[in-house]
Amino acid sequence: VRSHACARAHAMVDGGSGGSGDGSPAASTEVVAQQTLPPPMLSGVAAKVFGRPYARLSDDHQDIGIGVGAVGGKAGGSSMRATAAKLVTVMLGASVLGYPLLFSRTGLLMGSLLLLFSCGLSLYLCGLLGDAIGQVQQRLHRKLFTLDEMALECFGERGQSWVRCLVRTFFVAKTCLYLVLIGQNLTYLLPFWPYRAWVLSVTGLVLPVAFVRDLSVLERMSCVGVVASVLYGVCIVTGSFQALGQPSRHLEIPPSFETVTQFLGVFFSAMTIMAFGFGPVDILTSMRSEMSEPALLRRSLVWAHGAALLVYWVAGAFGFWGFGAGVAGNVNLSMCDDPGCPGQHGVTTEEGGSNWISGVALAIAVIANLAVTVPLILNCLFKSVEADYPADKPMKRWPNALMRAGTVLFSSAVGLCLPFFIHIVAIISSALGVPIIFFLPLMISWKVGSLYDLPRGPGKLAIDAGVLLVGLLALCVGLSEAMSDLMAAIREQPQAVDIFSNFWQ
Repeated sequence: VRSHACARAHAMVDGGSGGSGDGSPAASTEVVAQQTLPPPMLSGVAAKVFGRPYARLSDDHQDIGIGVGAVGGKAGGSSMRATAAKLVTVMLGASVLGYPLLFSRTGLLMGSLLLLFSCGLSLYLCGLLGDAIGQVQQRLHRKLFTLDEMALECFGERGQSWVRCLVRTFFVAKTCLYLVLIGQNLTYLLPFWPYRAWVLSVTGLVLPVAFVRDLSVLERMSCVGVVASVLYGVCIVTGSFQALGQPSRHLEIPPSFETVTQFLGVFFSAMTIMAFGFGPVDILTSMRSEMSEPALLRRSLVWAHGAALLVYWVAGAFGFWGFGAGVAGNVNLSMCDDPGCPGQHGVTTEEGGSNWISGVALAIAVIANLAVTVPLILNCLFKSVEADYPADKPMKRWPNALMRAGTVLFSSAVGLCLPFFIHIVAIISSALGVPIIFFLPLMISWKVGSLYDLPRGPGKLAIDAGVLLVGLLALCVGLSEAMSDLMAAIREQPQAVDIFSNFWQ
């Protein structure tokens, strides 16, 4: 799924926007067409931000063959099944490691229903956005490939700036999360070094890579993500069966909620994380434009959501059933012999049990996948910022270096101070995931309907209003619960955030 998208986008930006030397209209049209057409396949990482908007085509250039489907242009080449496969690969990420804990908080029945509800919400919102994309492309007679292009058409340059800012912040937050996850899994594999030492080591490796502009070697390693996604589920299920024989295993007792407030907090916190795992909103624009039959996008979404639903349910249900109520936020940190993994349930490094084979395989899969993902995310982020500058006045060297180094060091600082995987996932899901997954599709759908006078029945209005209400509650209640959980984790493990007196512990 990871393609040469970022590298080609950078090349398009560097290529400028002028015509050919002879100044002929045909040559000028060819240049505009080359700058407008993106690479044939975009990845879950690269498709999110492409920097400066593609050159707009005037009505005089509609005959160069880039129309969409029914408007008479050339369609993309991805089939319905291929698009569904790419969507599944994008959806299944490292967040699956936290699903056993989510089920332990909600219980098997409530967790299963909540997962189904989150899947349905994501499917509905993706359908809204896909239809809106189709309406805009049909009227513009050209393809759109990024979410910020849709924002430009619907809300103007100010709306596009807000979307770009939101997506870039999302990228930085995910980098922070991934450094935490890499540090935790390296500590699990090689406990002779403490967590913070591993985070610093990873930072030292990522920092020079952040200054590398050509990552074509990493972009070719798409198989790593596919293999890792399969291993995640296999290792969690295998570890769950092994955990059943541990004497210290915590029983899978259904949680009890003393107040309605407590129930709502757990409900919306878990729902935001689950919706975060499904919602491929930020790549739908490119996915639809790549399809040979864009009208089949909804069918691709159904298949992709169904496959992701199955994987998430197996990981959550089997993980909760096997590891019980004491499962760690990163399930890998529960895959040790009695009395448990170091740092979990008061177990010291000296007392920690031996690692399981399934845990070692899971840790290697996570590290290998993120070793490819982190540099690509950073590369796309940096090229997006650089693309805001005109080709004749590019970003200066020192501000550029400061941006690259500062992003990595900031992400490392978060990883050093807040080594809590599932809590950071919850905060990202609520603060950034909800606006992207819930609000943007609704806003774009409503705006497109208003611009083109599309009919909207009372039933659809009622459903949209209900989804908006759920999104607002998920943002407010989910974020509040995520922050409360983080504070509780800090109170429970104060040494984990005390980087001055316990830096190497």
